[in-house]
Amino acid sequence: RTGFTKEWNAALDRLEGREYTLMLRDFHSPNIIWRGNRSGHDRLGIVDVQDALIGPSAYDLASLAMDARVTISPEIERRTLDAYIA
Repeated sequence: RTGFTKEWNAALDRLEGREYTLMLRDFHSPNIIWRGNRSGHDRLGIVDVQDALIGPSAYDLASLAMDARVTISPEIERRTLDAYIA
């Protein structure tokens, strides 16, 4: 347990000073709803937000672009990451 905690703390310490925001921690395609009758950003609906907290914004990006439960093309994954970086 001590070794596990030590390794995770070391990894999380690397995020110190990085961009922090509200992160949903469960941000992946099954929790995103397309609301075609709306316009702009209001077309996107998000469910399953009860575990949200403040943390690194890259967490939700990884949940969305690298979700192990769905298959997306490498091109879409790259475009998602490029859009975030830009």
